[in-house]
Formats: sequence, structure tokens, C-alpha cells
Amino acid sequence: MVFPDAGRNCFSGFCCAGEFGGESGARNGFFSREDLLPSLGARINQSAELRKYIVSPFDPRYRAWEVFLVFLVIYSAWISPFEFAFLTYKEDALFIIDNIVNCFFAIDISLTFFVAYLDTHSYLLVDDPRKIATRYVSTWFIFDVGSTVPIQALSLHFTDHETRGGLGFKLLSMLRLWRLRHVSALFARLEKDIWFSYFWTRCTKLISVTLFAVHCAGCVNYMIAERYPDPKRTWIGAVYPNFREERD
Repeated sequence: MVFPDAGRNCFSGFCCAGEFGGESGARNGFFSREDLLPSLGARINQSAELRKYIVSPFDPRYRAWEVFLVFLVIYSAWISPFEFAFLTYKEDALFIIDNIVNCFFAIDISLTFFVAYLDTHSYLLVDDPRKIATRYVSTWFIFDVGSTVPIQALSLHFTDHETRGGLGFKLLSMLRLWRLRHVSALFARLEKDIWFSYFWTRCTKLISVTLFAVHCAGCVNYMIAERYPDPKRTWIGAVYPNFREERD
């Protein structure tokens, strides 16, 4: 049975729309785009034909890129609260690593303008560059750019980093936590993928959120003690009166 291009797009959407509301039907797991099983038992083995330079969101290479970004997000989510509470911005190894990570997310912003999206009403892949750009600019673009701006570099030029100043820049650097949406999207896909246990996926998500919340709470508590006029009246200062010297 032969399907037109629109039908192939439609069936591709039904089978791979993990994060868009459809259920995963990939036969070979998370990275697969072949052997799709559309509704009514029809089978197709050809990928949707998109315009030149447009990438399918279900392409295994793009999926691998998204997984790579998730590891960078985990790094950003862990280091951002730590830098916010404990560190001053200076040109050290951590400064270089942070800017390299920012470069990867800047690449992802550019790549997003060439990634087709699934229309939630028709379940067709939209590969019109103008529509893709309009949709992205009107949704997550501003937040993605804000989370990628090299705040640390700006802080070095406008604040005296030797005196642990620049609280405003530190707050702006926390915009990097916006990148956590990549992790949320990954868990949403895995929860709908029949090749992954829903129970263990939810448990992993719960443990991850708990660890992140505890990490943030610890960093915020230290920042309060470090900046409070009388540190001994804080929780950390009451237990460790000389915590500043011990930190150094």
C-alpha cells in the first residue's frame, strides 16, 4: 500500500511524537525512525521527505544531539547554584568550561531554526523555514538566548570580583537553569517509550528532582550565612562559627 508524502508525515508524527502528545511507536527504541507502525496496522519504512537543510526532530542524529545537551544541562544545573553561592567569577578553568558549554547551547539555538516541528492538530511535520522561525521566536527563543549570554564574562568587566560583589550578575547567571527544560522533555519522551520502564523512569525523575532541590537549598543556605551581617545567627554560622575560614 503506497502513501503520499503527507500521509508519511502524518504517520511519522503518530509514531514518534513522544514529547508532542502522541505515543511512541518506534520499533527499535529511542533513536529509531524506521519500521514505524501507524494506525490500522499499516507499515511504512521510509522517512518523511523534508525541505533541503531542514532536520526532522525524529532523526536519530538529532536525538543524539539532544541527549548530549542533556549532559551539559546536568552540568549547568549542578554548577550554577554552586557558583552563585560559593564562587567569585574569575578567568580560571571553570570559567573556560562554562563558556564552552554556552557555545554548545548557542549552536543549539541556531540549529533549532532548521528543525521541523509537529503540528499538534494535523500531526504533520511543518518544514516551512518561515513558520519554524516564527514559532521559535514567539516561544522559547528569548529564554534560550538569555540563558546562553556569557554573564560571567560581563561580570568581570563591570564588577570588582575580588570583593565577591555582583549579586545582580549572579542572579542573571541563574537563567541557565532554564536549560532544564531539555531534561523535562527527555523524561516526557522516555515515559511514553515502550522500550523504557515507566516506573523506573518516574523514579529516576523523582530522585533527580530531589537531589537538585537539596543541592539548591544547601547553596542558598550558605549564601544567606555568607552575606548576613551577623553570620552566627544563621543555621550554618551557629554550627560552624568559622565557616568562612574553613571554606578558604
